[in-house]
Amino acid sequence: SEVDADGAQASLLASSCSISQYIPVLPTVAYSCAMSIPLDANDQIFQDPAAARRLRQQYGGTSEVDADGSAYGSVGDRPVPPPKAMRLIHANRQAEIRQREEDEEADATMREYDMGVKEDKLYMNSGEGKSAEAMRQRRTLAQRNLDARLCDTAYEYDVSGCALSECNGCYAYSTASCHGAPVYQNERGWTLHRDRPPVESTIGTDEQVSELGWLISKEGRPFYAVKTEGLVVPLGGWQCFLGPQPAPTCVTHVSWDEHFLERCGPLKDEGNAALKDGRLDRAEETYTEAIEHMDGFDDVISSSDQLRLLHIALHANRAEVWLRRSSWQAALEDCRFVLGLDAAHAKAAARLCRACRALGRSGEALEPCRLALASAGNRGEPTLREMLDETEVLAGCESGASRLSEVFGQIGSVKRSLAEWTARGRSDSGDLQEVTVQLSAALSRLGQTSADAQLARELTLLLQGTSLIEAVLSIAGMVVDLEDSEWTITLACVCVLPAIGEGVVRRIVEGLPEIVPQLVANPRQSLELVRTLLRHPSRQRLKISDSVVATRGLLASCLRPWVALLESAGTDGGEVSDGAEAASEVIQALGAQTLRLDNLEALALALFVETFIGQKLHREDGTQVVSGGFVLYHGPAVRQVVLALFRNWAEDDRILQSFSPELVGRIWLSMTTKLRRDAGVEVEKQIPGPSGKKPLKLEWFKLRRAQVLRKGAFHPEEILQALLEFLRAHLRATCARGCEEVPQEGLAPRHPAEEWLQEAIDRPFGWGVLLPLLVAPPPLSCGTLALLEEVIDCYPHQEKLAKKLAGLHAFMPLLGLPWPTGPQPASSHMQATLALSSGARGAAAKLLACAIDTEIGLRVAEDNVGCCVESACDLLANLLKSTDRPDAVTAAIECLGILTSNLECWELVPQEVITAIVAALARSSCAPTRAQLSKLLRHAHRDRTAGPRVEAALKDEAVGLDEEQHDALLREIFDVRTLAGQAKAEMLLKMRERQEQIPAPVPERSAKGGRQVYALCEAIHRIYLQHLPSPRVLILGRLARAFCSSLARAHPGCRIVLAETTLEKLAVEELGPSCEAMLLPPIPQALAEEPRLSEGGPFDLLLIGEPLGYCAVAEYAEQLRPFLRRRACDEEKKKDQVQCLCVEIQERLEAARDELFSAGYYDADHDGGLAELRPLARALEHGVALFALPSEEREQKKRLEGERAVERKVRRRQEAEVQASQAEEEEQRRSVLFGTLFDPLRAMGEVDPLSISADVGAAPGEEELLLVWLPGNSETPGSSRDLLAALCTEAGIGTGCEGCPGGPRLRAVEVALPEEQSHWHRWTDEQAVSYGAQWFEMAGGVTQEDEDKAAKDPATNISFTKPNLEVLQGLEGLEVSCRRLLRLLEELVAGLRPSARLALGGFAQGGAAALYAALGGLASAEVRSRLCGVVLCCSGVPALHFLGPRLQDACLRSRQVADSGGGEQARPVSVHMIYGRDDTEVKDNFVQTSHDLLKRFHLPVPLYRFRGGTSEDRFPEDVRGAVLTKVVRALLS
Repeated sequence: SEVDADGAQASLLASSCSISQYIPVLPTVAYSCAMSIPLDANDQIFQDPAAARRLRQQYGGTSEVDADGSAYGSVGDRPVPPPKAMRLIHANRQAEIRQREEDEEADATMREYDMGVKEDKLYMNSGEGKSAEAMRQRRTLAQRNLDARLCDTAYEYDVSGCALSECNGCYAYSTASCHGAPVYQNERGWTLHRDRPPVESTIGTDEQVSELGWLISKEGRPFYAVKTEGLVVPLGGWQCFLGPQPAPTCVTHVSWDEHFLERCGPLKDEGNAALKDGRLDRAEETYTEAIEHMDGFDDVISSSDQLRLLHIALHANRAEVWLRRSSWQAALEDCRFVLGLDAAHAKAAARLCRACRALGRSGEALEPCRLALASAGNRGEPTLREMLDETEVLAGCESGASRLSEVFGQIGSVKRSLAEWTARGRSDSGDLQEVTVQLSAALSRLGQTSADAQLARELTLLLQGTSLIEAVLSIAGMVVDLEDSEWTITLACVCVLPAIGEGVVRRIVEGLPEIVPQLVANPRQSLELVRTLLRHPSRQRLKISDSVVATRGLLASCLRPWVALLESAGTDGGEVSDGAEAASEVIQALGAQTLRLDNLEALALALFVETFIGQKLHREDGTQVVSGGFVLYHGPAVRQVVLALFRNWAEDDRILQSFSPELVGRIWLSMTTKLRRDAGVEVEKQIPGPSGKKPLKLEWFKLRRAQVLRKGAFHPEEILQALLEFLRAHLRATCARGCEEVPQEGLAPRHPAEEWLQEAIDRPFGWGVLLPLLVAPPPLSCGTLALLEEVIDCYPHQEKLAKKLAGLHAFMPLLGLPWPTGPQPASSHMQATLALSSGARGAAAKLLACAIDTEIGLRVAEDNVGCCVESACDLLANLLKSTDRPDAVTAAIECLGILTSNLECWELVPQEVITAIVAALARSSCAPTRAQLSKLLRHAHRDRTAGPRVEAALKDEAVGLDEEQHDALLREIFDVRTLAGQAKAEMLLKMRERQEQIPAPVPERSAKGGRQVYALCEAIHRIYLQHLPSPRVLILGRLARAFCSSLARAHPGCRIVLAETTLEKLAVEELGPSCEAMLLPPIPQALAEEPRLSEGGPFDLLLIGEPLGYCAVAEYAEQLRPFLRRRACDEEKKKDQVQCLCVEIQERLEAARDELFSAGYYDADHDGGLAELRPLARALEHGVALFALPSEEREQKKRLEGERAVERKVRRRQEAEVQASQAEEEEQRRSVLFGTLFDPLRAMGEVDPLSISADVGAAPGEEELLLVWLPGNSETPGSSRDLLAALCTEAGIGTGCEGCPGGPRLRAVEVALPEEQSHWHRWTDEQAVSYGAQWFEMAGGVTQEDEDKAAKDPATNISFTKPNLEVLQGLEGLEVSCRRLLRLLEELVAGLRPSARLALGGFAQGGAAALYAALGGLASAEVRSRLCGVVLCCSGVPALHFLGPRLQDACLRSRQVADSGGGEQARPVSVHMIYGRDDTEVKDNFVQTSHDLLKRFHLPVPLYRFRGGTSEDRFPEDVRGAVLTKVVRALLS
């Protein structure tokens, strides 16, 4: 450590005692570093001048004088150190001498120590043995000398905190012992051991005593020790023995578990990784290193489960390495070692079996394997069970006790021959072929005994246990160059017998890539092998088909030879050869069993090419053609394959989407070739092709019905039917796939249906085969119609498709026309097809509707109108009979509508068809179908010949429509959404309105309606009129005449008044003698003057029948209320419950109820008579409602309340008029004040100037700044004199202006309030602040450009509101004060010298008055030119939004002058705002708002804030002087 110059000697002497005890142990460098000055400092000085400089800097010397006054000198060119350094050097040399003497004394003392160490027990630094066995023995011997178990100790200890650095560190176990405990050593030779040294106090005496303890020593000298009897190193309590202080403070240990896991665990992981990568040498090296490191520590390993498992895993894994390197005996030893420690180790038992098999001693592995399998953890281990079974079979074969011993011997012969043939360089394979053929024959014989399950099981185990499959694969992979090598594949086929277990088959499947060349060289044998594999019971679990397809190069080379075998079946009906049958079976099985998508796609593409395209052939003329695929072959095998492929492909969308439409389009070439060859052409027709290309051809083939086809033969009709199903499925899959990723034409991708039609049909001209199939036998025709229907539904451009189909005359057979046109049309089965199924009829309707609505279609239909209409009617009539195809019905209706509307041939449509259409409309529940049927009937109704037939069909009994259904159908047919429907609806509405305005006639008594009306009236009389002596009834409405007649018959004494809108056709004698008729006036209010209503007294009942549409029931009922009898007061609640009874059609009853409610009637349905009247009214298909009127008492009260309400309304109107007049006057006054206040042009007459209460500072005419101060409300005149004088003294001292003597530059004048005024304006500061400031700014809703522009120019982005009248009236007084102040300022300015400036200021109201005077616009030009600033002190400025427009105008004028450059720009007036932060009257938000508002108009607005104000003293004197001084200095600057 570093020692200062003054204390160097004392520090060295203080530490000399302790140093002397451990100097011998410390290195010289450590001792030297502890000193402050090096011992060779003097030598360094004379040898190196730079060293002198370093020493001088280190020990305080300077270039001038040392700390003790001495300086560096020199003898010649050799520097001499100062006296201070020399003294330290001398002290160090003396200490070195004393240390040497103490060391000699310590050595003598140590010789007297006796540590009692026995040489036969201490094996120190004995070295390691040369072999692993020697090391293991040494470790074992060392443990025998211990009194404690090694596992109870630690592997190493870490010592820290010791004064000696060499003593600290890690002490590891050293295979030595002392006094029954382990000995530990560190890298520097220090030892940690247990010993019995003598007690220091007894050394040299006759009674020397020794005690056990743990010591840290070196070279026999104990430096630190701890006294203990324990056999384990203590972690604390260490003391100094011969070593310096401090003793070790911390001792930690590493257990044996931690050591071995840290050292051997990574070695095991590294070995596992090397074993996995196949680096067997590295794996063996790491496993062996870890094992050797743990050898000899059996006690430690057995005491720890983790170490035991690690030790077992190391041996078990090394056994796997030995097995892979064919070191069978080494593997056997390691496995036995593992099983000796853990008999249940399954992997070790399995590896033991493998090693014993290779050594031919399988029997030795049986017992260990059984013991391992019998343990609880391995009972369900399938691998170990299978291994034991294999070993048992092999042991039986080795002993000759098994019936498979002969085969076992032959397998051994094959393996020996294979080894010898390989050793000979693979020449002369005769012996190998011979033994292989013998083995194949033997295995084939055993395979025929499939009924013996036990034998099959033993055979499987034998093949697995002997690794025959590996040998077979090796043979097949190495003899590929031999001409006759079929025997190699034969042996593999024999090994895949159905009885053979799954493990053997799996190994063969995994080895297929190894023998691909052999399989390609022998296609028949490879076909048989694949066939055998695909037949095996475990084919699904092993995914054999996927493995075959995924084997690179197998199908690519073998598929074509396999396909060639299909032709060997001969002609139709011939027997199928074995090769053809095998090829057919393999191809079908591959297609059915393959599961992975990529394999499916690859297999499907390969089979599609081989089936329908074939291989390229070169003609003699140099052109290329394709063979057409094996679809052109004959025989049942080809039929089975092709039909199975079509069926499998059509059921899997994944395969279909892998077929491009362009690839599918190539199928037509081979299909056309096959049809021409096998069926023959009946008719053909050429049509013009694309420009510059040869004509296209439509071909009708001689196709037969399915009933006459010979069973088992390959007929073109079958493949055509399968092809149509495949094309439909492929179209659906293409549409589900979506648009093409890379457009082939243009930039935009095509619609999937458009792409499919162009690539699969148009370009290869598949129409030439497809469309003629429309007239083929029903199965083919149905498939063609279904495909075309799918195309029509999916295709996006219907008009384009319609023109294409019409141009090919695809609609002609559907209309019964000969097709193709010409002398020899083809035979057609269309009628049989349409009669067969509704699906075919639906597809035909869609095709016909698509193609007929074209120019070609209508031209053909016009030439054959009768036949076309008849066919369309038959098709529609048949479709209307079924409800499963509403879309087809819609298409057939559209087709018939196109024909009849364009050809005007409704007269050709039979009445039966029209009736069927009407009946279908009546019963159909499909909205699109009903819409099309209605449209068709609407067109028919407009036709002169079909209209009456439509009316007849609507009334036909076969249709069975009642009147309501008839009206509903008419409404639907003439839908108001169409023009015809609107016209028809208007006509029906007018008819209904006219019908409703005509009174209903009096019904005959014997008629059904008459009896029902009489029953209703009789019940009304019985319930409401019978108890009255001479009741009086008023009846009105459309049913009034019927009700009047029936009520008169029911109650002859009843006085009835019939109120009618017309008396036309009214026979009074029909009504009865007690009935009186009256004509309702057109104006309901005229009823009050009708004498017949009031002459006979009030009416007991008002009876209304069907009023809606007949009369204004609400108006008439309201006027009739005074003529109806009602109860006198509200207490008579059960008297006169019903005053009005209304009968109306049920649908309009609620509307009638609302009309009467609006007339002031109340609901009375709670009356008990309603229950009896409702069924009688329902018999008339009407509803009934009861109403009551309020009592006379309530009516009178309501009338009085109405009169009062009218009075209140009049009074409110008058008050509103007065308020409006006052508001108008106020608004006028407000506008006048707003326009005239602070207007400099408005003349107010001559005003007197304000008086001056104080004038201090510079003399008049000598000031540079004139400050006019306005006191606040509560301040007395002259109270600010002292403050202003202080300001003039503190802020105005200077040199004066140029040409003037030095002195005050500030003159301050205090203005006094007029004698008649006590304030500048009417508000206090708090009240002035409460009025706030109101303005508008641009906000959201505009463009970002407008907002940015407004933010850059805030002066224009604002508009102010007009203050209210109260504020403006208050500002009137302020204006007078400002004018008088400005009058004074004009007088003062007249006396100023030219360069002097003017500033206004004030406290509270005075500051507000100063601001308005300065910026309100009243100041004269001379005052404005001198004005430089305004000072606001705690002022609440009232109505800033009044002052805002003036500031805005001044700002914009100043900017305009500056932009135009027309004159000198006016200097802005600075506004100095002084406000307290704790002001109780002027809040912070008002201060900040005012500050921001003034700054918008480019005014300098410095803000000064202070603290310390109170409610009594808002602007303390101690603050005033300091702040105002800053302001005045700013104004002066």
